[in-house]
Amino acid sequence: MRIVDEWNYKEIKVTAFHMNGKYSLKFELNLLEQWFKFRDGQVENVNQLKEMLTDQFYNNLIEVFSTMDKNKTELLHNIVDGYNFDTII
Repeated sequence: MRIVDEWNYKEIKVTAFHMNGKYSLKFELNLLEQWFKFRDGQVENVNQLKEMLTDQFYNNLIEVFSTMDKNKTELLHNIVDGYNFDTII
C-alpha cells in the first residue's frame, strides 16, 4: 500500500492510499481515524475520489468524529475514575 495523496479539509487530515487497483481513504482528527475502502474498479483515480468528497460528506464525517470523541471520553472517564495517582511530594 502506498500513499498517493494527502490534503486537509479544515481540521481533518486526509490520506489517500492505493494498492492493487484499490483505493482507501483515511480521515484523521484528534487521534481518531475513519477509513473508507473502495473495491477494485469503484474508483479510477485520486482526482475522482476528491470530486466525490463534498462539503456535506465532510460535515457528516465531523459528526461521526464528534460521536467517536464522546464515546472515547466516556470510556476514559470510567478508566480514570478507578485509577489513583501516587502522591508526589
